[in-house]
Amino acid sequence: MIPRTLFAPEHETFRDSVRRFMRDEVAPHDERWQKQGYADRDVWLKAGANGFLCPSMPPEYGGAGADKLYSMALIEEQARANNSTLGFGLHSEIVAPQPDRIVDGGATDGLERIEAVADQPPQHVAHPAHAEPLRAQTLEASLSITVADPST
Repeated sequence: MIPRTLFAPEHETFRDSVRRFMRDEVAPHDERWQKQGYADRDVWLKAGANGFLCPSMPPEYGGAGADKLYSMALIEEQARANNSTLGFGLHSEIVAPQPDRIVDGGATDGLERIEAVADQPPQHVAHPAHAEPLRAQTLEASLSITVADPST
């Protein structure tokens, strides 16, 4: 096997913490979550308290400003735990960075805002008032993505 040199020791320390979290806080409950159709909110709060949500969110938005390898380690460990109930990667890398790109303080110009940012690369642009609660999981968010003309 080719040795992996991508991750530094601090990434592996983070990975070990995530692995323990998956073993201790996720695995014992996953079968029940599968049956009920969702994970208990408590596991999200614990993940936020442990710094497992939005690790690459910039410090000015309440995050650690860590590199994307931390997110990769988190996603790999969730896969290693054979867990598909939690969406930590989806939350951290897709949903949490988006709110201010579409709605700004309750603005109703969502379609125009979407068209204005559609060609921009994904980035962390969440409103500062939303970012820390999203990272700590004291604010829930969702993101719906549609395509006006699927043939394009």
